[in-house]
Amino acid sequence: MIQISQIDMVWILTCSCLVLFMQAGFSCLEAGQIRAKNTINVVIKNTADFAISVIGFGIIGFSVMFGKSLSGVIGEPFSLSTTETPHIYLIFIFQAMFCATATTILSGAVAERMSFYGYCLVALFMVILVYPVTGHWAWGGLLFPGDNNGWLATLGFHDFAGSTVVHSVGGWVALAAIGHIGPRLGRFNDPGGVIEPSNITLTSLGVFLLWFGWLGFNGGSMLAANESVPLIITNTIVGGVFGILSTLALTALRYGKPKALDILNGSLGGLVAVTASCDSTAPWMAAIIGFVGGLVVIYVIDLLQKFRLDDAVGAIPVHLGAGIWGTLAVALFVETPEHLSAIEFLGIQALGVVAVGLYVFPLSMLFFYVSGKFIKYRVSAQAEIIGLNIIEHDATTSTLDLIRQMSHQAKSGDFKKPVTVDHQTEAHHIATFYNAVLDRVNREEAEKDSALERLTWLAEHDPLTECLNRRTWHERLQTAIDTANPTATFGVAMLDIDHFKNVNDTHGHATGDAAIRHVVQHTIKAFLDIDATFGRLGGEEFGVFLDVHQTPLAQNEPHVAMEKVMKRLCVALETTPLKVGDKEISLTMSIGATIYQPGELPDAAISRADQALYVAKGNGRNQVQITD
Repeated sequence: MIQISQIDMVWILTCSCLVLFMQAGFSCLEAGQIRAKNTINVVIKNTADFAISVIGFGIIGFSVMFGKSLSGVIGEPFSLSTTETPHIYLIFIFQAMFCATATTILSGAVAERMSFYGYCLVALFMVILVYPVTGHWAWGGLLFPGDNNGWLATLGFHDFAGSTVVHSVGGWVALAAIGHIGPRLGRFNDPGGVIEPSNITLTSLGVFLLWFGWLGFNGGSMLAANESVPLIITNTIVGGVFGILSTLALTALRYGKPKALDILNGSLGGLVAVTASCDSTAPWMAAIIGFVGGLVVIYVIDLLQKFRLDDAVGAIPVHLGAGIWGTLAVALFVETPEHLSAIEFLGIQALGVVAVGLYVFPLSMLFFYVSGKFIKYRVSAQAEIIGLNIIEHDATTSTLDLIRQMSHQAKSGDFKKPVTVDHQTEAHHIATFYNAVLDRVNREEAEKDSALERLTWLAEHDPLTECLNRRTWHERLQTAIDTANPTATFGVAMLDIDHFKNVNDTHGHATGDAAIRHVVQHTIKAFLDIDATFGRLGGEEFGVFLDVHQTPLAQNEPHVAMEKVMKRLCVALETTPLKVGDKEISLTMSIGATIYQPGELPDAAISRADQALYVAKGNGRNQVQITD
């Protein structure tokens, strides 16, 4: 078993913490590149796959990867699960972080459309059947140097910190996953097919958190705090920096301007590419490897788009594309082992790339095909549209709460109530402006309703007296007759102010208007205890109808009761003159009335009442004339 000094143990544990911190980097990077409605989902997936990785790797994966080798293919399962050796605990912690990193690569690629529990099942598959097996091929002799090497390591395969073992493995599984579940809705069907990231600033933070963790990823892989570590970390940084330079130059040439996401992914491509050889190359070599790694990322992105494969965050170009290049670059820049020629060394590196791909990709496709019979990996179209934050986790944010309220208003059509969100959130600013729009719309709607209500009122009423006009009064009479109780007896009367022309000619139109209003006021007072419908039919002529049985005089014959009601009106008007300044003007009214006969047209009753009115006028005015 390998021996590790205390200072080396401290260094490896420190690097383990740095690699653990890469989980934060992946979370930020992925959350920034996808839409806000799915950010909680991707963060929870990264959290869950970390737990699955540590538990699954501890129970079986660690033993399969580093246990006693069985023909160089896998380690003896469970052989290390009960160990109490501190050195084994140390390597377990470090490698469990590597396992979690490989697993998390999948999360970004399948973001926004893979179910949470389906993702957890794939993570478990990777931890048990994928990462430990390929890891044993290249690193199986880490704990027990000598005859415990995996078959690739025995041939001379070199992958210092995992360009293939970690990054390509995660990339192959991600490629199988996106091929199985398909692209996001609208990714390739809509014009342009561009899905805008929610927060590139957050993605940038995630990239630099990954850089920070990468120093422990590569620096700790030496498993010793010795004189090689400074070169390893230098090469790591140089590779990433030149990945930035290459993508910066390429996007500037292609588009005339640097593209942020391509440059950020290019930096990660440089880091992935240099990971396989950072222990054995000079910085200028790391610069070339990183530079090409950045270019590989851009061209693999183009390749995926050509084949309509939707990688939500560019995980496959970064980890698989740059990982393959970095593994092959070992044979181009690292000193060839003594027992191999340069061509043989390149062939072994290529064999490692192909062998891992032929194992991981078909096995993953088979896994998705079989397990897909029992579990649904792709969420429904509705869930994808609404967002996995809500559908998968019933989560809410101020923005989601605002969207829910706005959606409810859109569906109900009720915009009277303003939306409310926490004042300490960014969504409050959106809500404030939205409420301002609602307020303006509601005020204009209220003004429109008020104007419409006024127009409707004017269409039905006489503006001088505010009583019903001829058309509306006639319609109300017809409606009352149509809907009346069979026992109802309607009285209909025509009223006319006596000598109204003299009032107008003598005292002016203003006084004439005042006289009309005076008559209406006293008519309404006379009918306070009677449910009568009163209307101005034109000029000084008015109409009234009522159910005689509903009057206080209902015990009389209908025509008698009707006559008494109308005479009461005449008396009230005669005894209350119109006062204009210091003058008093006596006003009287002639009334013709009749009883509506069931079955006849209302106009027939109105005509009879009119004839009775003419009789009243002819007989000297200021009287009531009833006709049957």
